Amino acid sequence: MNEGFTVFLSRKICGSLYSEPYRHFLSMTGWTNDLKPVVEEFGPEHEFTKLVQDHTNVDPCKAFSYLSGEKGSAFLFYLEQKLGGPEVFEKFLRSFVNNFKFKSITTDDFLEYLKKYFHHQEEALELIDFDHWLHDPGVPRMRPVFDHSMAKACADMRELWLHLDGETIAMISAEDYHSLAPQQKIEFLSLLLTEKSIPHFKLETMSTLYGLRSASNCEIFVNFVRLGIKSRWPPAIGLAVKLVSRQGRLNINRTVYRELAHWKPDIAIQTFQASRQYLHPIVDKLIEDDLALIG
Repeated sequence: MNEGFTVFLSRKICGSLYSEPYRHFLSMTGWTNDLKPVVEEFGPEHEFTKLVQDHTNVDPCKAFSYLSGEKGSAFLFYLEQKLGGPEVFEKFLRSFVNNFKFKSITTDDFLEYLKKYFHHQEEALELIDFDHWLHDPGVPRMRPVFDHSMAKACADMRELWLHLDGETIAMISAEDYHSLAPQQKIEFLSLLLTEKSIPHFKLETMSTLYGLRSASNCEIFVNFVRLGIKSRWPPAIGLAVKLVSRQGRLNINRTVYRELAHWKPDIAIQTFQASRQYLHPIVDKLIEDDLALIG
């Protein structure tokens, strides 16, 4: 729940700075692109897909993933919608933070305070399956109701690129892409990643038209690199090596190394050996384990 609060509150801030639909969009894509894939990777019954996990005799690093942040945030979003909406829940959050600031607490402390604060909504509390959200593995049976308005532009652009051919691709303008918010650009590429592969001529055009080979946003760049690797597009090899050699984020490097190793294991291993001295020890160990399994 600690990571869940971090993700949820950061998106509340984004909602205040930009718009409420943008907060919904961030939460919806987190559910789809981060929560679900982690559950698929571990398995729907795995201990590490629970919010409250048992780490007895387990290296906590092995359990690290996006799941805690995304599942915890989704739980808080769900509670917000069941207990009165954003304004009501924000008052609770302020009270909760002020009450526990400078302290270490457990999930049980959070639940006790929540139920005490919303004691006048006894009927609503009884309809919330707290045990399922906190202790059951996998993707929750229920989820918040998200505003899909910002997602439509991403889906429309995906459909456009999937149906382009050698003639119609010349009529594509960069304007629609550059009018998107950064997170929408990331989502557009994430949607393309659900395809088995993308024809190389489309990747070449997309790269040139949108400037993706030199994208300064790391999340956009990594999704384009992954799309190239999945499609076995030769320029993606150099882009992947550049990416993992210039930064050390676990979630990015581990994913790119894994995917590159399934295509070009020798290059993945050589790149890792050359750059591992700059990585955090935990990142180094987890990638080493991944490459050993693939090799």
